[in-house]
Amino acid sequence: MLQVNSEINHQVAKSNTQIDNMDKIKKNRTKKHPKQLVFKISPRNETAHLESRPYLLSLGAVHSRERKIDSPEVAIVVLDNRYLDLKDFPGNWLECLSTRLQKSESEPKLRLVANNLPIGQHHKFEWLTTRENQVLRYRHLGFSAKESAAQLGISHRTVEKQLELVRNKLGLCRISPLYLYSVFNTYKLIENYLDNFAPTIQQGKAQKIGRP
Repeated sequence: MLQVNSEINHQVAKSNTQIDNMDKIKKNRTKKHPKQLVFKISPRNETAHLESRPYLLSLGAVHSRERKIDSPEVAIVVLDNRYLDLKDFPGNWLECLSTRLQKSESEPKLRLVANNLPIGQHHKFEWLTTRENQVLRYRHLGFSAKESAAQLGISHRTVEKQLELVRNKLGLCRISPLYLYSVFNTYKLIENYLDNFAPTIQQGKAQKIGRP
């Protein structure tokens, strides 16, 4: 009898160990590396907008195993080194942008950190597509999935799928209204700064206008 009980206890302990190991494997599979929200400044491809708004502002995230995420209220801003001649921008241009935004009384907003991360080298960036940006903006405006779908001429399931892709790209468990307001308010503040203090793009050559 004692031997039987001992064998049963051994099997139970072995089973519990296997369950614990499976849980660890699942956690490792679902564990995501930290993602930092990124605003990317790049030139527009459409020549029709070069005079009025020559720069395109994109939203995305960067993956980094070494980068420590201080707060979800922090975002970094980068210049697209692949298509912009960084020599046209003063060395402290991004820092001036971050400081000007921080001094703005417009709330809520994210705290911007200037960074010269080279895009496409040693860092994995994920940028939202045009459609993903659209559904995110409608979500920010308070539209439901069905209402957004009606505006975009797509199904509400497609909208829900696009929002799921946005959450995955940005590393978010959920998209709260306050967070969205902060993101798009920051987006607008950066665009205003670009309109006033960024080098102009004219026939492929940048000319400085204004002072940051």
